[in-house]
Amino acid sequence: MFGFFIKKNFFDGWDNCLYLLIPNVVIAFFLSGTALGLYFLFKLEKAFVFLLAVVIFVLAGGILASLVGANGKNVYAVADYGTPALADYFKEIPAAFKKYFGFGCLCSGIIVSAYIGIPVYLGFENQFGVAFAVLLGFFVLVMAFVLQWFIPLTVIMNGDFKKTIKKCFIIFFDNTGFSFLMFLYSTLIFLVSCVIFLVLPGLSGVLLGQVNALRLRLYKYDWLEVHPDLKTAKARKNIPWDDLLKEDRMNLGPRNFRSLFNSFKANDD
Repeated sequence: MFGFFIKKNFFDGWDNCLYLLIPNVVIAFFLSGTALGLYFLFKLEKAFVFLLAVVIFVLAGGILASLVGANGKNVYAVADYGTPALADYFKEIPAAFKKYFGFGCLCSGIIVSAYIGIPVYLGFENQFGVAFAVLLGFFVLVMAFVLQWFIPLTVIMNGDFKKTIKKCFIIFFDNTGFSFLMFLYSTLIFLVSCVIFLVLPGLSGVLLGQVNALRLRLYKYDWLEVHPDLKTAKARKNIPWDDLLKEDRMNLGPRNFRSLFNSFKANDD
């Protein structure tokens, strides 16, 4: 399943790069402005600077999550073989703030807690301090694996905040290895994007990967729902992915390296 996901996600991103590019440019400008603002803020060297920087960082996390989540409608259309519309991204921004601002602030708050807490615990210079620092670091790492599913779940299922957080934990604990692989995949996409200033694939590309992965993974639960007789964990793990992905394989078609430029040729004709 993961191999097909990588292939599908690559061609989905390639065929629809414009719908990733424009939102990524907006996001890149926002991040650049935020980083520049924090840089000049720390130059003031005042006592209140750190507290103000923390507030700005947390709020910026909320805005960033909203700008990324605003592209969810287009990203889902791409993943579901639909037709995205660039105007939809800008139309979705106000609604995205309602859905994702709190989530972004939560993520930023977790990062701040680790940034402040780990050095403080290590400063105790004893085994208890080290233990608390390790536990905090482990907590942040697990939350990264869990919360990576929040925006994709909201995009696909459109649930409220509490229910979506609960589903994030369910997806993680029921698909731990898959969540770990997706976190590595998303991190790799992000690092590659940093080379070209997050323009492509960028954070929209990361979101496309997460939505694509979750969309395919949810086939598992549709299949389990029609097979309630499977009681043991071993039986529930034997998912017939070849059958479940058959339609997606047909929709994607026999894509290969030569087909990368077919869409451009078609547009020229």
